[in-house]
Amino acid sequence: MRLGDLLHNSLPVVIYGTPDVDIASLAYDSRRVAGRTDSGGTLFFALKGIVDDGLRYVRDAVEKGAVAVTTDRDADDRPPGTTFVKVADARRAMAEVADIFHRSPSRELSIAAVTGTNGKTTTTYMLDSIFTAAGLRSGVVGTIQYRLGNMQRPAARTTPESVDLQAMLRESLDAGITHIAMEVSSHSLEMKRVHSVRFSTAVFTNLTQDHLDFHQDMDAYLRAKLKLFETLDAGAHAVVNRDSPQYSAVAASTRSNVISYGMEHGADVTIEYTRLNMDGFKGKARTPWGKIELASPMVGRFNVYNALAALTAACSAGVPLDAAAEGIRRMSHVPGRVERIELGAFSAVIDYAHSPDALENLLSSLRPLTPGRLIAIFGCGGDRDRRKRPLMAAAVARHADLAVLTSDNPRSEPPEAIMDEAERGFGSFDAYRRVTDRRSAIHSALDEARAGDIVVIAGKGHEDYQILNDRTIHFSDREVVLEWRAARGGGQPPAAEA
Repeated sequence: MRLGDLLHNSLPVVIYGTPDVDIASLAYDSRRVAGRTDSGGTLFFALKGIVDDGLRYVRDAVEKGAVAVTTDRDADDRPPGTTFVKVADARRAMAEVADIFHRSPSRELSIAAVTGTNGKTTTTYMLDSIFTAAGLRSGVVGTIQYRLGNMQRPAARTTPESVDLQAMLRESLDAGITHIAMEVSSHSLEMKRVHSVRFSTAVFTNLTQDHLDFHQDMDAYLRAKLKLFETLDAGAHAVVNRDSPQYSAVAASTRSNVISYGMEHGADVTIEYTRLNMDGFKGKARTPWGKIELASPMVGRFNVYNALAALTAACSAGVPLDAAAEGIRRMSHVPGRVERIELGAFSAVIDYAHSPDALENLLSSLRPLTPGRLIAIFGCGGDRDRRKRPLMAAAVARHADLAVLTSDNPRSEPPEAIMDEAERGFGSFDAYRRVTDRRSAIHSALDEARAGDIVVIAGKGHEDYQILNDRTIHFSDREVVLEWRAARGGGQPPAAEA
């Protein structure tokens, strides 16, 4: 495509060179610039990042085959023969160009966006299961993986950059996919990764303290989330948690059709009763489309909310109510989300909970379902919001019988310093110990577990790595638990004391 045609929505401030050049590919990373061909070269977007600046890599991009560069700043070093385009907002321009370049695939797909602090991954997996139960070809884009038809890739980030995302959507459409469930993070909204994506449905799960290292305060965090609902078409559906304190703000932010879900009074979609145990939950959902028995092997009250969100979003998109209920019933687990591993007479539960509210929800849900002791292993990430560290320890202290404070992804911070800050939240709770090495922490808790106990390993969930100061190593909580079980021939624990 011609550069000038790609830029017609982006209102260039100034163009150095000619817009009459052929563009065959798009890139925001100079390492991914393709060589020039008969059909043209690469349009390189020189973005200002948090720790680096794309302008530093312009010459490298041009040497590899970039024929044009787009930026929102003045570029003093402009290699001859290369067209430079200055725009008001390079990220917005990149999203608009990517949409045009890939022929606006989102306008031919039914895409359900899910945003919120907690519940995004499970809700998207439930939606995917529902779409499949309804006989639709669907896919998932989110924290664990990008799975679209026969294409399956590990997720580099929860929501891909706009160039990658639009390419995936086009690939999905060409492969015959019709429905996609997508996690939309607050980072992606703030950084315009989903700008120009047309969503048919958007779900708001909740908003609790997290990511304040990026957003600075809760008001800014909410404003980022609202951007998703502000851009919905009038014919789209906004599915909003009626029990969330932010319900009114979200509902007021959109011109789309608002439909609420929840477990308290006043929701459009709710559940009349619930029976919760370690085998999942059962209840009767009351909806505008009728009443239906709802059952899921997913554990915890928070998963009732996730199921109601998925059911509401799917039915709003035209899926029959019975197919929605069947899809929820079929989905047995999500990797690293309340993932249960039987270890003889006790269980381990691996979960991604890495915020105060997520830990609170997880542990408060498991507490009444635990016949023995509830043992919690957790840590806090380095180079992230420090204010939530003692709040996480406080959540553990409210519900656990025993806690093991350990390392998560320390990144550039000393693990012991992170643990010092978290430890302050224990208050008078003293049934805990500190074990810096995460493998040793998990093994020590499993060694101590007795019949009827549940050992919760929180914070990393599906992740198979640990980010240290100078390197990233392979590390999986699940593999460590299975390693412990194999070493003990099944892991038979001692009997509980009378």
